[in-house]
Amino acid sequence: MKIGDKVRMLSGTEEGVITKILQNGQVEVEIEDGFALPVMAAEIVIIHKQEEKYFGKKSPVSIEEEKPIFKPTKKVKKSTVGEGIYLAFTDFNDKLLNVYLINNLSYSMLVTVSEQLENGHEKHLFSEQIDKENAPRIHRLSREDFNDWKPLIIKAIFFKDGNFEPKETLIFTMGFNNSFFRIKRTAPVLERESYLFRVEGREVQPDLPTEKLEVIDVNSLRERIIENSSKVSPYKTETPPSEIDLHIEELSPDHYDVMTNEAIITMQLEHFELYLDKALASNMKSIIFIHGIGTGKLRLEIHRRLSQHPHVKYYQDAYKDKFGYGATKAVFQ
Repeated sequence: MKIGDKVRMLSGTEEGVITKILQNGQVEVEIEDGFALPVMAAEIVIIHKQEEKYFGKKSPVSIEEEKPIFKPTKKVKKSTVGEGIYLAFTDFNDKLLNVYLINNLSYSMLVTVSEQLENGHEKHLFSEQIDKENAPRIHRLSREDFNDWKPLIIKAIFFKDGNFEPKETLIFTMGFNNSFFRIKRTAPVLERESYLFRVEGREVQPDLPTEKLEVIDVNSLRERIIENSSKVSPYKTETPPSEIDLHIEELSPDHYDVMTNEAIITMQLEHFELYLDKALASNMKSIIFIHGIGTGKLRLEIHRRLSQHPHVKYYQDAYKDKFGYGATKAVFQ
């Protein structure tokens, strides 16, 4: 047995997927309702594909034997997102969220997941091989502790059996913001409603809810525009570059060599805030801040501020091949 195998309980009719290999001959099985149960490996059997082909998801049983314990989950739309790696946050109950790492690629991957601590260290959460089209649970989080959630760091090496085209190693950092949890989408592989975020691959476009549009009287609107046009002074928002270099040599080329460390980081953060505001005011979808590696103090402070900003959807490491680990991309609502 391995993670991702579909199994059935010998003591009942419940079916699920193995999400974790535990100690002492136990495995964790997540049943269709999202509940994760620790069971002995000897008490479950693998559902073979031939069985599904001829009998569907469950083997035929008599009406007397069919005793559902949980309410069936509601049907969801089939996921339409492209290939990629995704983080999916699904409701375990009204207080807890299960976090899944979805491999919707044609590659297998060796993965480690950790939390980023305030001192720059990491706390290990998960390490495993995730085969293609698999989605193990990597974490469980409490809604009540949302303000204490730490950024997740995901590192992955990709491979296939035999000869394959090499794929760049992934190092991804994601911070959290309340705006993450506004819209649910169907997660690939899981095929379950989730708060879904792209780690690698094609951008995920949310299925935004449609709203009833207000009927506008065009003539009345035109008259109001003409009436107020003389009162409005023209203002053009300055659109900043898509990449902002915060290296002190760029910000103050003539004086940086005589500045204290405190003065340097103060100037860097002032420019960060300035261009963040300009990007939002000009309706940019995202902006990249090049902060370098150094001691990591500037990077951590930028991540802290982005995680608390109401208009930042999420942030992540940016274009590692171009900037190494010294750049952060902020994505807006």
